[in-house]
Amino acid sequence: MNAESKVKIFFLIDVSTENEARGLLDEVTPHVQVIKIGYKLICNVGIAKAVALVKEYDKEIMLDIQIIDILSIMTNYVSGIFSNNINYFSLEASNQYCAPAFIAREIDNLVSNMLKFGLLFPKIVAIPYLHNWTFKNFVKNEIAPDNRLKWPKIDKKEQEFITSIVLGWDTTIVIAGINYFLISSRDIKIFNKTWPNMEFICQDIHIPWLNSDNQKQNKTISSYEAVKTGCRNLIIDWKIEDYSKKIIPEAIKKVWDDIDRAMEKS
Repeated sequence: MNAESKVKIFFLIDVSTENEARGLLDEVTPHVQVIKIGYKLICNVGIAKAVALVKEYDKEIMLDIQIIDILSIMTNYVSGIFSNNINYFSLEASNQYCAPAFIAREIDNLVSNMLKFGLLFPKIVAIPYLHNWTFKNFVKNEIAPDNRLKWPKIDKKEQEFITSIVLGWDTTIVIAGINYFLISSRDIKIFNKTWPNMEFICQDIHIPWLNSDNQKQNKTISSYEAVKTGCRNLIIDWKIEDYSKKIIPEAIKKVWDDIDRAMEKS
């Protein structure tokens, strides 16, 4: 089975210089479909230059910029970003309840103008409330009372309360017209159950060469498990400090082996 026709790997490029980025792109682009341009690279070389660099490798592009609390200037800001002809653009649902839905609707209003200039309209990726909100957030925002002096481990009822509320907020984002949710491995099952026809991009993918704190604490998921649960878009986004060992292509090949096994059993 040709898994590459059904599954996409997004690879994060988040380095400080153009030379570092080019060296990493040389290694990974034969093995992935989408390059996620990180905030560090954007800050150091600029959006236009970072996008132009990735386009040399003929790969789809995702911009790792979360728009938060800038609704008043959002339209002009997003218009400028979209003029770079990117493929995926992320929105984060963390501070304002209405922000992601509002932004998604406003972005939709830009379509006609973009088409006039022959610009590519990107797919909108939202980071959901469920990924960010805890019971502590509810108390801080006066949605739930704090009748405790300390914060014991959250119990099942509190988690069910949080989930029911934030999934309602996330529904408003879906209605607004986003294309994907960017979710963590722990949220795959509940999102698949809630929105079976929605597309997801799964982060926290286990990387064969990496022994990070997250992986040691079992906060990651293998590419095999992610694909078996129905996710067809996987992000490899751990910070990678040493590119000289040429181990990245081999690690990605192992990820693809896992994906192939999962697809065969699907």
